[in-house]
Amino acid sequence: MESQIFADLRNWREWQKSEEGLRLFPTHYSLLWFIRQHEAKLIESGAMVKMRNQWHFVMPAFEKTVLGIVRHQTTRVPTDA
Repeated sequence: MESQIFADLRNWREWQKSEEGLRLFPTHYSLLWFIRQHEAKLIESGAMVKMRNQWHFVMPAFEKTVLGIVRHQTTRVPTDA
């Protein structure tokens, strides 16, 4: 069971370079910006953990959480309307 837990961890740099990562975040700067903007939500949801002073994503929770955040942002009513 423990080996499965670690199998679900992906280093953020490695994930960003993957096909899935590049589709959502074409540069590592765009991913870092997203993490800064939504760090608390990503940590609270269990989608992101820090190990050995590096961020790791917990799959598939990270991708599901990112999708949830984006969905929420696209369905928000503008405050200046």
